[in-house]
Amino acid sequence: MKAIIITEELKSLNPNVLKGAIGFIKTFKDIPKSFKSLTYFNGRLTEGYHKLENSVHEADGFYNVVTPIFDANLQRLDNVLFFDVDKFTYNVINIPQAEIDAQAIKVAKDDFKKNLDGVFAYATTPDGTKEYGIKIGNDGKISTILIP
Repeated sequence: MKAIIITEELKSLNPNVLKGAIGFIKTFKDIPKSFKSLTYFNGRLTEGYHKLENSVHEADGFYNVVTPIFDANLQRLDNVLFFDVDKFTYNVINIPQAEIDAQAIKVAKDDFKKNLDGVFAYATTPDGTKEYGIKIGNDGKISTILIP
């Protein structure tokens, strides 16, 4: 994946390719096949632009998008890219502790539910504070099990 910072000059030459606000970082799955470069043939349309040397692409501002290493249990990638000398990279943000705790509780509840035999439905109390598993015994009686 490649990205480029939209400049006024590039946008005026390539309005169909560079849609977005000036200063916005636009990502591309592939380098455009046709592009008017500021450095290669000085603003004239180049067909086969994607086949040119990477040095031409970088001179125009196209650089690789790199995914940084992060701990997926504690962090996640932000949607925001920033330019870092010779590449674009995603911001890494810490997941709030409350969200980590809520996910751990959900996993524990799901594991508990998987190990219950005979439960055919789950119900939550009207105030939303408790959840119960509902099952029918061999004698036809309904019983409930509080999900911790």
